[in-house]
Amino acid sequence: LNTTIYRRTNGYVLVSSRTQTSRSILLKLIEAGLLVKRPLAELVLNVTKSNHAHVREAVGLLNGNQSRYARLDEAGCVRAAQIGRARSLLRHQTSRRLAEAAETTRIKLQELRQDHVIQCASSRYQLLRADIRSLLCEGAQTRAK
Repeated sequence: LNTTIYRRTNGYVLVSSRTQTSRSILLKLIEAGLLVKRPLAELVLNVTKSNHAHVREAVGLLNGNQSRYARLDEAGCVRAAQIGRARSLLRHQTSRRLAEAAETTRIKLQELRQDHVIQCASSRYQLLRADIRSLLCEGAQTRAK
């Protein structure tokens, strides 16, 4: 099934890297009576390449504020995909012993990763500022020292 189960301190994590396997698992969980995460599972079952960004946003809303500042926005997903493609190209070039091309790709990959870190930090900062402004508009007050 191309899945892996990891033990965590508070339970287990099932990881699947294949879309079809993930869909099968979600369908079986729903059939077995999944309750708490059912709306989330049903939403994810309808994901396509064209609605990926919309579904990610909706999943974030259903999940609440957990990991809110760690989630990738649409631009972050695009950058992550670019990094993945560059990593794959580097593996290919390295396995074919294309040293010059691999070194160029390695440098490009490092630049992509650095840019991704900076852009993610900027996105988190903007989201945090927006959340703070929203809270202040709703009447939140800062503590006096």
